[in-house]
Amino acid sequence: MRARVIVGIAIELIAAMQCACGKSRSERVGADGADRFCGPNQCDNVDDGVEEDVLGGQVRIRSFGTPCVLTVGWPFWQETVYAFQAKIVARKGEVFPSRGGVLELEDCDWIDPRGRPGNELSILHSATVFQDQNELPRDLAISPADVFIPLKGDAALDSGWVATAELVGSGGPGSDPSAAITVAHRSDPPVVRPALRVGDSFRWSDRLATLVRIVEPRPPHIAGWVEVRVSPPAAESGR
Repeated sequence: MRARVIVGIAIELIAAMQCACGKSRSERVGADGADRFCGPNQCDNVDDGVEEDVLGGQVRIRSFGTPCVLTVGWPFWQETVYAFQAKIVARKGEVFPSRGGVLELEDCDWIDPRGRPGNELSILHSATVFQDQNELPRDLAISPADVFIPLKGDAALDSGWVATAELVGSGGPGSDPSAAITVAHRSDPPVVRPALRVGDSFRWSDRLATLVRIVEPRPPHIAGWVEVRVSPPAAESGR
């Protein structure tokens, strides 16, 4: 098996054509139909209509194809009451966070011609995510205590407070990146914070959210996200 190269540090290596993650699934699949880069316990298949626990996050495909729309979420306050879910628009080869590391979308349009038995869907769509942390950019993993807002997609807190993030200032020599954060709640007017940097805070639901890190886009494999640390709910923090 040729060594897999997933690069999140050097931009010039990310762009290199020899990067294994830049190949399409059809180029990687061998004569026996097996993905050369998906050894035992390295990949998870996510079937249509099913949530799979991958590295502590519940992953579900919302729209198959290119791009792929998926969600990843988990409980993060008292493990049951307050839920977080990010909706991500991703292309093959892009990485995104889960609770316990980073994942890479390997495929999002595989169809099993045999379908499903019984009364289930007659056609089985499936996606594949790669999770081997030895071959993915572990430095991009978020803290298990944090959540994130994708730059392509959105993130919901408490099942109704939806945040989006947009990179408005790229970090260069002598400057730090900044992001505009917008929080919307059902029919309420959205609240926009136009230029937040690491350490700045905004209100998200009934708590304070602080920017921990801004991961800037690094095409073709990193679309970018904002890592956020959320304080306990107001009712809990006063105890």
